[in-house]
Amino acid sequence: MWIDRLVRFLLPRPVQFFTLLEQMADKIEASSSVFSDLQTADGHARIGEVDAKLKPIETQADGSGQKI
Repeated sequence: MWIDRLVRFLLPRPVQFFTLLEQMADKIEASSSVFSDLQTADGHARIGEVDAKLKPIETQADGSGQKI
């Protein structure tokens, strides 16, 4: 049936899917450790430092989805 072929074409391949899933899990783990620094943040300067650490992780995560 042509619908089955279309669905298989649109879905990511299993290898690609699990690779992307692992990459996103790594980024979630990295960002969660940075977010934990917010617990001890005492002022705008410290929050800015946490933001500076978090921004590259966010940018990488935004770009990950483009590899499909």
